[in-house]
Amino acid sequence: MTKEHILPKWMREEFPELAREPVFQGSQNEHDGPTPDGPRTVYRGGKEESGPFNRQAPVVCGPCNNGWMSQLETNVHEPLSRMIRGLPTVLTSERQAVVALWSAKTLMVAYRAPHFGPRPRPEVILPVDAERLYQDRALGPMMVMGLANYQPTPYAREPLYVQSFTRMEHEGGAYSYCATLRIGHFAAQLVRCPDGMYPPLGQIPPHLVLLRPGASAVHWPPSRPIRAGAEWDSFVNLPEETGT
Repeated sequence: MTKEHILPKWMREEFPELAREPVFQGSQNEHDGPTPDGPRTVYRGGKEESGPFNRQAPVVCGPCNNGWMSQLETNVHEPLSRMIRGLPTVLTSERQAVVALWSAKTLMVAYRAPHFGPRPRPEVILPVDAERLYQDRALGPMMVMGLANYQPTPYAREPLYVQSFTRMEHEGGAYSYCATLRIGHFAAQLVRCPDGMYPPLGQIPPHLVLLRPGASAVHWPPSRPIRAGAEWDSFVNLPEETGT
């Protein structure tokens, strides 16, 4: 196995002034208590700070790291660097596939990185999802990727890179999760629905652009941003109700 950088080397060169920015990361795991009206069990990971470009995870084999993943970084460089800066970007069908695959790969590698610390039990992202991503080079059928435009608070310095993982238990042993990655203004959220419950792709919220490889081009940013504070907290956490 080789070490895969969570954030790629090209990003260090693209944003050298951010090399010393802090990294905030956490996870949350919730499930119902023994009775329907009982308290929910909640796990929340801690906060850790360090430079955003130094994190590596020894969870990728050499052929992948130096092959399709390397090509993926080349392909995503131009559109991703624009969105990180908050610049309007047209995402063609091909670019949607590239950004969706890169975002999912980055989240899954970050989740398995040693610096993440003790992961909650049960885990949020199961190995089967990473295996499916590797085999298909695309999101699984129960997954959907949305992009948001993050607007930081004007009166506080915020980190370049934030990640969050939340899992919710449903009736009958089913589960869903969302994994969220934010780099600058770019925010990508991977939602994994329970097996057999396909993602609803009807009305799109105004704060999201859904990536649909094979569909027509979409424009980023969406019509409404996600603002720092309560809006962001609501965005990264699944609702508490099960069965929804």
